[in-house]
Amino acid sequence: MLIDVHGHIWAEKPEESRDDVLRTCERYGVRMVFISTLFGVDMPTSEEIRTANGLTWAFMRLRPELVKGMAYINPTLPDFEAELRECLGARGMSGVKLWLSTYCDDPAVDAVAAIAMAYDVPVLIHAFYKANGQRKTESRGSNVQKLAERHPNLRIIMAHLGANVYDAIKCIKGCPNVMVDFSGSIYRRDDLDYTIRHIGVERVLFGSDMPSGFVNCLGQVAGAALTEEERNAIMFENAKRLFKL
Repeated sequence: MLIDVHGHIWAEKPEESRDDVLRTCERYGVRMVFISTLFGVDMPTSEEIRTANGLTWAFMRLRPELVKGMAYINPTLPDFEAELRECLGARGMSGVKLWLSTYCDDPAVDAVAAIAMAYDVPVLIHAFYKANGQRKTESRGSNVQKLAERHPNLRIIMAHLGANVYDAIKCIKGCPNVMVDFSGSIYRRDDLDYTIRHIGVERVLFGSDMPSGFVNCLGQVAGAALTEEERNAIMFENAKRLFKL
């Protein structure tokens, strides 16, 4: 079994990216994938957010046994709470996706955390440290740490291992409410081993950023020094526990 906690549709090409996701799931036996739809902009408008979540909801209804939705939210918008409650309530989405619109420890995110906890769902946070080209409000492991410490009952997924395990993992090591995925452009052989050594296999989730990056993530699991039990934990058991499947 394989559960992928981090997949996307791109709103600029929804049918193409949706079909890529379905082909990937069929080819590699993905049992369930958690999808958010994104526009390629740092600061999406209310209309773009509604469009994105509408595309996710349509995909959920197309393949309800496979696709679970993550509500994409811009916490700086005045109407984000209504959109988030609609997605988690009537539309039955399984979590929240935060990308680039604000640092994840910004006070505006406290309201997101409160709603996520009320609906008993996790928050997936894009966290990515770059030596060059860091986006204006792109969260790092230190930002995730501050949010996790402020809301110890909030279930958090720090995506991409923070892009640099030596920078990010030490930040969230003492935050048991933070799990990590290793999606998206992370190719170093020992990243997964390092992460498990410092926070334990029970806090690691399979997330690929599909439709891109999936095979690289499979290769990381295959190449890591894991027992069969540890591999199963990463591939599906930890996701089942996190999402209460």
